[in-house]
Amino acid sequence: MSKNTENNLHLQVKDLTIGFRTRQGEAEAVRRISFQLRQGEILGFVGESGSGKSVTCKSIIGLLPENVTLSGDILFHGKNLLACTEKEMEKYRGRHISMVFQEPMGSLDPSFRIEQLLQEVIMVHDPCSREEARRRSLDMLKKVDIADPVNCLKRYPFELSGGMQQRIMIAMALLCRPEILLADEPTTALDVITQGQILDLLRRLNDELGTSVILISHDMGIVAQTADRVAVMYCGQIVETADVQDLINHPMHPYTEGLLASLPERQTGGEELRTIPGTVPSIYNIPSGCTFHNRCPYARSVCAAEAPPMLMHDGREVLCWRHHERYQNG
Repeated sequence: MSKNTENNLHLQVKDLTIGFRTRQGEAEAVRRISFQLRQGEILGFVGESGSGKSVTCKSIIGLLPENVTLSGDILFHGKNLLACTEKEMEKYRGRHISMVFQEPMGSLDPSFRIEQLLQEVIMVHDPCSREEARRRSLDMLKKVDIADPVNCLKRYPFELSGGMQQRIMIAMALLCRPEILLADEPTTALDVITQGQILDLLRRLNDELGTSVILISHDMGIVAQTADRVAVMYCGQIVETADVQDLINHPMHPYTEGLLASLPERQTGGEELRTIPGTVPSIYNIPSGCTFHNRCPYARSVCAAEAPPMLMHDGREVLCWRHHERYQNG
């Protein structure tokens, strides 16, 4: 089916708010965001560090700390995952929804060989013989382009390169053929060539297995070359959502404009690299009105005084007063 079929949804997130109880008080890391993940598509989440991307994904798979407060709905085949107990979430985690984390060396237990790590995933979710688990492990290592899978199974994580470790993480996440893969900065700390290989791998596995993917990155270039649609996050909110080519060719939110303008490939020879002035506000000090107004080149008085509602126009969504006024005025 087409990736753009509205009725073919894998995941619906509605008015999701994520807060944390801290010594400094309640802090909202994500505020009333809504989005959809369609079957077989790659949805990219992009934004600076601290914008709420990773915590959003961890809320989907139920991996947030005990001091969290949650409201809204995360619907997977009609089931609200936020209402699930930990025991219920164990039925979804790994088998139906899986996650590739940042920094594989922090996620791969160095005291176990690769074969043990992969087989444990299979045995937990789909008990079978050791021989069958080994066969499935070898098949998946081949799918993620491990050149010598038999030898790889005998190795420890620390004996592998960063790119190989990341391929192992992707293999572990896909062993049970989940419907949704959450990829949190899967190319962090990799060189440019290996980074491209991992992104090509995600795209190919998405096509071959039909797995829906949420790809998190702070790098607009990575999302632009990999995703079908893009959700731009800033200060705990989604400020713009669009098909990737529409967003690249015609960004609507000033923050999206800034992210695209800062890409090195968009600079002409000898031109100074562009940046977005200022920093993402602290979750303990959220600006009034539009949260981007103090960094925005188009900001006016209304932007600081009142938060804009989400504008839906021509299949896109944008959180900006400038576009409300533009379309209201014809």
